[in-house]
Amino acid sequence: MYIQDPERAKIMEALIELGHGASDIMMHYWRNDPQITIKGDGSPLTIADSEISDLLVNTIPGAFPQYGLLTEEVFHAAEKRKELEHFNVERLVKQGVFIFDEIDGTREFSNGSLDFCFEGAFTQNGEAIMGIIAEPQYKRMIVASKGDGAYIITKEGRMEVP
Repeated sequence: MYIQDPERAKIMEALIELGHGASDIMMHYWRNDPQITIKGDGSPLTIADSEISDLLVNTIPGAFPQYGLLTEEVFHAAEKRKELEHFNVERLVKQGVFIFDEIDGTREFSNGSLDFCFEGAFTQNGEAIMGIIAEPQYKRMIVASKGDGAYIITKEGRMEVP
């Protein structure tokens, strides 16, 4: 995928690196004691969710301080939100916002099912511009950038999605 705009190329590179990092974390715990707790809304939370959340919180604000960050687990963790100066409503309506679900399908992940993934997106002015889905159990990532195409990334390389 070739992205001409240097800022957008940097964002896509970060999304792919985060996809790799999240994939490593998920595979470490998948079918291997995911250490489940229950959130206030009754949904499960695994240590993998928490470690991926930490990866995001420790990466995005330093690399992209001008943009906002919204993740499912940070949204649910009031104590974590208080620590993050970049997490506030004003930041979420800024020009650019990173949005992540650390593990979409946490219940399935914690049960050892194949139905889970890491999802991320970058929005500008409320419009999705880029996205990533990492499915480490299938050894692939799907990335897309508005106007630049969509690709499946595997160990063998990249394949353009028609």
